[in-house]
Amino acid sequence: EHAFVDAAFGMLGLETALSVVSDVMVHGGLLDWADVARVMSTTPARIGGLAHQGRGLAVGSPAHITLVDPDREVTVDAAASRSRSRNNPWHGRTLRGAVEATVYAGRLTHDARNGAGNRRELTNATTSGADL
Repeated sequence: EHAFVDAAFGMLGLETALSVVSDVMVHGGLLDWADVARVMSTTPARIGGLAHQGRGLAVGSPAHITLVDPDREVTVDAAASRSRSRNNPWHGRTLRGAVEATVYAGRLTHDARNGAGNRRELTNATTSGADL
């Protein structure tokens, strides 16, 4: 325990954000998944003026999606973070809900089964749920 003024700069949050929101807000009955999409994607994109972000899926447009297992439990380990910072208020806490994969502009940018940051282009042959 330290006074706020003595705290290290920067706090991790993005890597655990979805799991925290899932565990606290969705499983706590305060939000549903449509609310999560709105507050974590649609609204930030609108505020930031990013017309190509935070929108629905459309034929012929590159997909930006996050695949979530709402019931998978993850225990936060600050040392295993991809960030250089280790300042994480969730360290050691088990959270329910985890990102399984992310797709940005039609490219797989994260696949929890094969390690974070595993990138490959999705084609018609690899877009079924069984392939991700």
